Amino acid sequence: MVDTLVHDGELISTQGRKEADIAIEEGRVSAVGTDLNVDADERIDASGRLVMPGVIDPHVHVEWPDWDYDTAARHGGRAAAAGGVTSVINFLIGPPGELETTYQQFRAAMAERFLGDFSFHVAVFTMDQVKQVPTFVEEEGITSFKLFLPYRGEEVVEPLVGIDDGIVYKLMEEVAAVGDEKGARVLVHPENVEPSFKIKDEMRAANERGDSINTWNTVRPDFLEADAINRVMLLADETGCPTHFVHMSSEKGIRAFQRNQERTRAEVTAEIQAQHLTEDARDHGLLAKMNPPFRTSEEHDALWEGVQRGDLQFVSSDHAPCTTDHKQNIWDATVGIPNLQTWFPLYLTAALDDNRV
Repeated sequence: MVDTLVHDGELISTQGRKEADIAIEEGRVSAVGTDLNVDADERIDASGRLVMPGVIDPHVHVEWPDWDYDTAARHGGRAAAAGGVTSVINFLIGPPGELETTYQQFRAAMAERFLGDFSFHVAVFTMDQVKQVPTFVEEEGITSFKLFLPYRGEEVVEPLVGIDDGIVYKLMEEVAAVGDEKGARVLVHPENVEPSFKIKDEMRAANERGDSINTWNTVRPDFLEADAINRVMLLADETGCPTHFVHMSSEKGIRAFQRNQERTRAEVTAEIQAQHLTEDARDHGLLAKMNPPFRTSEEHDALWEGVQRGDLQFVSSDHAPCTTDHKQNIWDATVGIPNLQTWFPLYLTAALDDNRV
């Protein structure tokens, strides 16, 4: 006797697609096979449906841009469950001197209100936060630390502070010192944002508005991603720091990653969001403003190739639930899109229906 039998569905797994039944005992899969002949307390007819494990979304900001933690955890948990996401890793972003307090408050809200499993990446902006790395690793079991490379100049929002390349280097040095046995690594948002400030100034001076989010794609072009990847790869090689590049978005970016991957002595990995694999900036308006921007369909084949080759090992959402109130014009709109509920069905549709993987 098993607790639950899910029968006659199409099982999706790392081994491909096949018709199969699944037996579940005490919350764990106990058997997978065709026409399982077992007694079950509950039988679920999955005929005509896909059956698959819940997924982990490793890149989430449920509280962005200004939700209180309780609201963020409650709504984020429901969105995740509706989209087939059973675990998330959210980013912890705290002002200088308040990182530990922020962590305790956010963790308590997630533990009480989020429906699935969760963990955190810690964003680092200051040397004091760099020095907190060993504490988070040893006492909290958090082993991933995020560098928002574009967070400098006019992109800094108080009370946070911007970073510089000295912080980048010292964090990578600190994480490398933690040691391989802890599995610690640095996560990097790879964009050299400074040229984009000048591009934006020129476009605003020319009174350019644009009728799609492709305007933002022009402001933050693909070579900014490749430039940052080249630079961080050098620091990864120098420090030996395991490094993970988040939300790759362009052919130039993936090519830069591929060129550097084999000659960097540190472990380097990368991820992509479903929207950068499937969406064209020319089809979307102001609400789709995010960083890095939606690109165009010309990028898709190279990025899917990166998935197929295993260069892009993770797919995620970068869920950041801005409302329409945050999106009044292209220049001042807050970046971020709410897609925790939709990214996995979007990716699965593209991957299976278009035979991309």
